[in-house]
Amino acid sequence: MIRSSITHSKIGPISKMFLRRFSTNGSVWNAYSPIFKEDENLKDLRTSKFEYKSLYQPLKIDSFTSEIENSSEKVDYYSHCLREEMKHYGNSEFQDEDRLNNTSSLPELRMIKTKNQAFETYLIENPNVDPKSTVTKMKQYVKFAVMFMKFFKLGVMNVWKNYRLNRKEFYGSYYMVDPKNENAKLKVKNLNSVIDELHTVINCERNVRNASEQRRVLNKGGTQDLFPKIELSRSTLQRVLRTRADFIKLPLFAVLFLLLEELTIGLCYIFPEIVPSTCELPQLNHRFFYQQSKSQKELLELRQNAPKSELFKKTPYNISCKELFVLSSVLKTKSSLIPTVLYPESYLRQALLRKLKSLNVDNYLIVRDGGVWKMTNLEILRSCIDRGLVDFSKELNPNNDPQSEEQKSHYELIDFSTLRFRLHSFICEMNRSNNHASVGLLGMY
Repeated sequence: MIRSSITHSKIGPISKMFLRRFSTNGSVWNAYSPIFKEDENLKDLRTSKFEYKSLYQPLKIDSFTSEIENSSEKVDYYSHCLREEMKHYGNSEFQDEDRLNNTSSLPELRMIKTKNQAFETYLIENPNVDPKSTVTKMKQYVKFAVMFMKFFKLGVMNVWKNYRLNRKEFYGSYYMVDPKNENAKLKVKNLNSVIDELHTVINCERNVRNASEQRRVLNKGGTQDLFPKIELSRSTLQRVLRTRADFIKLPLFAVLFLLLEELTIGLCYIFPEIVPSTCELPQLNHRFFYQQSKSQKELLELRQNAPKSELFKKTPYNISCKELFVLSSVLKTKSSLIPTVLYPESYLRQALLRKLKSLNVDNYLIVRDGGVWKMTNLEILRSCIDRGLVDFSKELNPNNDPQSEEQKSHYELIDFSTLRFRLHSFICEMNRSNNHASVGLLGMY
């Protein structure tokens, strides 16, 4: 069912032309068929301790992180996988510009300091004041409140600026070009069609590139021009995706911010759903991600002791209703303000499929535009949140360690190295999966 929904979904003109070209050449009889095969270049990486097929053995969900992160052989293997992907994607042409990160669509967590840090900063800036006086304490609290106001103001302004930039540069521009015919271009009409088209072409390219017939042709060179060239950068796509979700919340939040000013913090605590992602305070993560944290625990219980080979088989259209509901909450493909029972099951499955497509496209663009090691810490954090690779109840909740939180800001408490490797591992696992519609790894940290 999922196969037909993906393979026969809306296909753009360049994708059709792309498929016809390969069909005419007789290289691949069906570019949509799952014809992934083991890469011959990886055979030299096998050791007695680690084999390529060992990742398909039964694996407990709660041991997934330690299993991967503590194995140096797997680190080398994943790095090799990404290097091989980069060779095909040709990311070298984008070395002179940052097409990977888009910080303006993310909350500027480095602006937020702890109370102790803010108070000490005020004393450093004003060395002649009496640190124990009441007046000084009041000014320190005012300085602390102003910090939050600046954070909210920057977040609101960034959403508006990104919206105007998207209208000017994204909509109506070309995002895909046929290298054989420069006049054959696809122009952006709406975001969903762009995601569908990119997802189709990326999967076609991956299937064709991994086919045994096409591998021999690729080794001779000259077939890179057969693939449509994706002009869209990862930075631009993420800016559009994030701004689309945040712009809906902007009018109400902006008005309330102008009326309440420093009291906006209380509003964020009571109604976290109305806050744009660029204005999410790290101190209130336990409110922003409460529903995701709760659903994530349920998801891990449902998948406990599941073999990874079974996880790869899970698609939006064959998972159980219960798993569908909790996974939709973890990935925020539905609003937490509306009870899950009010959502039609078909809608949730389609929303999950759309989310999966956008993540597959994002995985491709991350590798093509530089890889996870060139992503900023904020981008790593957001990318892991989008895929459910973060333990919402611990890693995004500084209240679990109040003593440390007094000395370090939330930004400083996050273990970005661990998150970076999780994302790195996730992309490699998804790339070598022979199921384009697999949702089994989503929500696994």
